[in-house]
Amino acid sequence: MKKTLLILGLILSFAFLYAQRGGDVSHRQRVAPTGDITEIPQILLSNPKGDNSDLYYGFGTTTVSYRTTVSGNFPGTQLGSAGTNMQATEYINGTWYAVSYGSYGNHFGTINLQNGSFNVIKNGFANDAMSLCYNPTNGLTYAFAWGGGSFGTVNLATGDYNAIGNTGNQAIYAAIDNLGDCYYIRFAAGNPTPFGKVNLATGQLTQLGTIPFQTNYIQSLCIDRETNELYWFAVNYTAGSYHFYKVNKTNGALTEVKSLTGIVEGNVSASGIATNTVNCEPATNVAYKVLGNDVRLTWEAPAGATPTGYRIDYNGAPLVTLGADVFTYVHTGVSEGLQQYTITALSIAGCIPLGVPVSVVVGDFCYIRLDMEDLVVDDPETGKYYGWLDAQIEVYHNGVLCGIGTVPVDANTSTEFILVPAGEIEFYWTPYQNGEWDDECAFKIYNSFGDLIYETDPNDNMQNYLYDMFFSYPNTCKTCLPPTNFTVNFTSDCAAELKWTAPSGTGSFNIYRNFVLIDNVTGTSYTDIGFDHLTTNTWAVEFVCASDNISLAATKSSICTAIKDNTGVSTFSIVPNPANNQIEITSMGNFNTVEVINFLGQTVISQPNINSNNVTLDISTLNNGIYFVRLISENGATVKKFIKQ
Repeated sequence: MKKTLLILGLILSFAFLYAQRGGDVSHRQRVAPTGDITEIPQILLSNPKGDNSDLYYGFGTTTVSYRTTVSGNFPGTQLGSAGTNMQATEYINGTWYAVSYGSYGNHFGTINLQNGSFNVIKNGFANDAMSLCYNPTNGLTYAFAWGGGSFGTVNLATGDYNAIGNTGNQAIYAAIDNLGDCYYIRFAAGNPTPFGKVNLATGQLTQLGTIPFQTNYIQSLCIDRETNELYWFAVNYTAGSYHFYKVNKTNGALTEVKSLTGIVEGNVSASGIATNTVNCEPATNVAYKVLGNDVRLTWEAPAGATPTGYRIDYNGAPLVTLGADVFTYVHTGVSEGLQQYTITALSIAGCIPLGVPVSVVVGDFCYIRLDMEDLVVDDPETGKYYGWLDAQIEVYHNGVLCGIGTVPVDANTSTEFILVPAGEIEFYWTPYQNGEWDDECAFKIYNSFGDLIYETDPNDNMQNYLYDMFFSYPNTCKTCLPPTNFTVNFTSDCAAELKWTAPSGTGSFNIYRNFVLIDNVTGTSYTDIGFDHLTTNTWAVEFVCASDNISLAATKSSICTAIKDNTGVSTFSIVPNPANNQIEITSMGNFNTVEVINFLGQTVISQPNINSNNVTLDISTLNNGIYFVRLISENGATVKKFIKQ
């Protein structure tokens, strides 16, 4: 049956609605849902403006606002007075938000872009904000306080404040750019002034440089979303010095756009650049490989795009930005559990990263994926969904709750990844909400391999699922045990001898060197010779079960130190390198045998009985790539790399 919420119910407070949730009768304890993946809101596009971007700013105890451009055409057009002091402002998707400052308390609201008036959203705002900063990569707005350096997030619709922490009791001016990096200029009486980045999770400040300007009151940092450039209104009352600067985000160096002395006689604590943002494209064909606690990511450029680089985010935070010609990255020392990566192609100046999340399981875990949907619009006039309200899916293993999936209020879809061990997994449905059946729910369940293992029948009224186990699944991922006692030892000529103990069961072993699969064997040992012995290499062994499951990898990183410097062939040359058709090898002493080995460790050329310190080899038939020359004498052996092109 359909939801019978009436129009009258739409008017009722959600506080009343949720108060009813506490009366549910259930045989299982309720746990708040976690891990919902929410997409970054699509932000409206605009035509590039660059230096012609509209700049709104205001100053004075009643904050008189002006509109100009970032090219420095001050004072610009006067809009009007807010009637109170605007101490922190930010332009966000067409609206100029502000926190007022006054003897009667702080208030959160908006500044009218036509006449400069202030519209209150929240009286008695909890943070004495000196900076208001929007982060387009997660859709959150942050407020940094004047006293004590406390900071938190602001709900733009209600003005409610959620504290996070503090910046070490240091007051800062702050702004967040399109990549989610938060920059600060510290309020400091001395000269020079510290400049750097803020960790938005912890408040930790990392100084990048200094600014050759002494600050002594509230001043405004702002971002031009069109170009991703940072601007600063700098004021020193004592010196009578007023400036509008562009700030170098690498080191804090200042480029003056306009001297405001004689134009602005007061602190510019309110500013916002009226540009909307452009989303970057996600990288394509993203793939990953997990070996131990290391994750190797690979990707390709979006079709038809010419990226300037790639940005990798890890669990929602920036990890690294790479060049345009880099298509692989190894993240080492990753914690066990379900991790998320997004890879974005940075193809437009100032664009906002918008990658597609890739879920990676590290360690002896696997996951269940729940794709959930609310099928009915509850308010046809607004197109609003109520989500599942009390309806949820509970996932258990041996009676232990692993996680819960639900569609949150004000949403119609949600995806949940729930970590589970191997073994029997049970699914319970609890649909009872507010005295009615919530039967407009649909969901799909996938295992760790991406296989669909359960799907609701859209014709089912869901009453058959009442407080009961509706499905169980024999979860088999990660039941393939890894090899044990894995060792890597080197011979005198730097061949790597890999040995391990096989787990129970039948199967084969994948051999990796530096994340490249080099062989598959059935025994418990392997000799690898095709590597650069002068650098540290990482080997890994996986067990491939008869069921085609693959175990966790046993890994070992080592560098060969077996070759002695006093061997007659410890130093030799390869000319030319790179080479096309032939190479000439010359050694300090005589050698008996020369071998050419490819990157997979296969010997592709072998010439014995040389007994000389010089030889020329024909390499014209070899494919282009990296090879290794190994010289063997009665005193030992040594290896050197060359490139065939």
